[in-house]
Amino acid sequence: MSYRANPLRFRAPAVRAMTFNAITPMLGRLTAGWRRLAASGLLRRLAFSRNGNVAIIAAFGMIPVALAAGMGVDYAIQKRGQDQLDGIADATALIATTPAMMTQTSTYAQSAAQTYWNNQSGGVFNVNHPVTGTVNVTDTVNGNVVTRKAVVTWSATSNTYLSSLVGLQTLPLQGTSQATASAAPKINFYLLVDTSPSMAIPATSAGIATMVANTGQTQDGSVGCAFACHEANPSMEYTDPLNNPSIAHTVDGTTCCVGKDNYAVARALGITLRIDLVNQAVSNLLSTAASSATTNLTTYGVSIATINYQFNPIFSTGNIAYTLPNPNGYTCDQQNSSNMSNLCAAQYAVSLHPNMQLLEVASNNYLLSSDYNNDEDSFLDLGLSTLGAINSGSYVSSNGCFFSTANPTGNYYVAQSQSTSIPSNPCSSGSSNPSSGPGFKMYTPGQGTNNSGDTPQEVLFIVTDGVDDEYMSSTSGIPSEYLYEGTRVMAPINTLIDNCTSIKSRGIRIAFLYLTYIPMTADYFYNQQVSAWQSQIQTKAQNCASPGLYQQVSSDQDISAALNSLFQTAVATAHLTQ
Repeated sequence: MSYRANPLRFRAPAVRAMTFNAITPMLGRLTAGWRRLAASGLLRRLAFSRNGNVAIIAAFGMIPVALAAGMGVDYAIQKRGQDQLDGIADATALIATTPAMMTQTSTYAQSAAQTYWNNQSGGVFNVNHPVTGTVNVTDTVNGNVVTRKAVVTWSATSNTYLSSLVGLQTLPLQGTSQATASAAPKINFYLLVDTSPSMAIPATSAGIATMVANTGQTQDGSVGCAFACHEANPSMEYTDPLNNPSIAHTVDGTTCCVGKDNYAVARALGITLRIDLVNQAVSNLLSTAASSATTNLTTYGVSIATINYQFNPIFSTGNIAYTLPNPNGYTCDQQNSSNMSNLCAAQYAVSLHPNMQLLEVASNNYLLSSDYNNDEDSFLDLGLSTLGAINSGSYVSSNGCFFSTANPTGNYYVAQSQSTSIPSNPCSSGSSNPSSGPGFKMYTPGQGTNNSGDTPQEVLFIVTDGVDDEYMSSTSGIPSEYLYEGTRVMAPINTLIDNCTSIKSRGIRIAFLYLTYIPMTADYFYNQQVSAWQSQIQTKAQNCASPGLYQQVSSDQDISAALNSLFQTAVATAHLTQ
């Protein structure tokens, strides 16, 4: 926050008050004496007398001297009023640009400053009232900064004493004071996080090697599987059964994982998966957003959703930094629904909501035991089209809102399989536009100021390995390299439908964190289906992102640092939308 204002004038009010209190009665008596002398005729007789010329000349010479002295006193009184009103104008301009006022609309700030001026300017000595004063407050966006300018323009008159003898009844007073302050624009951040089975790859090269060495052979019978596929009933795999060996659990030494899925192997061996680091990165990003909003004297809204075989809304808030009164000093893990900050609530959702975790399927090729979906579990284009739909509702900004997995249109979430549960925060009807946040259909962005009618800027974060894996009833026109077994289509994100251009054309920026799709050159399915176009994924992901808002992270690299870097860049380059 930076301020610029006319310098305040420093005065010695006690000394000046004493001086003027003494002079004012003397001026009154002197003026009355001159008027009585003129009425008595003494001045006329003195004019025609030839005696005492020197005295007469001296006496007449005293008249302009006295008038000059009197006008000097009048000017000093006027100067005192000018200084006082200048000081009040300075304070008025600064009131409209205080840190607290910068969170209010320019209309509110202008009204508050005008009220202050009206109250303070009425008590200035020897100034005719009311004093005319106008306060004008405007917010403008320039680059990544919202600048508020407060201008106070005023005019008044000061009464005179001796100057009135020469027809000068009042002296004019006028002035202008200006203050400016800067803050970051309001922004809504939408996070679309990939939780499809491909996110079950280990986060490090060593982890990948460990998984391959400790899992049953893949379809071609050559090597183990690097992916920690999460299957509720792996025994259903009649054509490609899992043959995981017996291993000792790294925590308690118990025997695992015969008949278990690869996810159990990864957990038994203590292998960190990519999805684990993504969730931690999202949680860290929420903390960064909350602290940045406080530091930047602005408001950041956050909506979190995941994408696998469907679009899953998780949490939405219009102000991630909003904190309820917490007199007991609770930490996040001690709070309950009556005193939970939006930041804590969002982090709870990330850590506990089932749809933030890796997608669990029934078995290979089966979403449910009765639903053969051929592993079509990564509908990235669906997620982009859902978020890209225009939200025509009125923007609201308030507390956080949770969504259940079974009915995301009117319930709240309670973790069904966790010992700790999310507090009961109800959502409004309609997951696309909850009453407590930006929702899950992006608004047409505004400039992010506090001006009446303006709305926040919009930024979409996409965190994914960039592979779309969907069912399509019609595959006409789709290149054969993207087709697998008829209606299953696998392709780089934004290949089949250009949602990214559509979203960006509305003035919404896209920040893309591409988690490198690791080439599994020893894997049968990768060589058969993905290797032909694997090199296209990075290009498609980068083209989807807005300029300067692209990061790529591979194995052994820091996902949280990359996501935080994207956020800082998005905040630093917030722009004026056209």
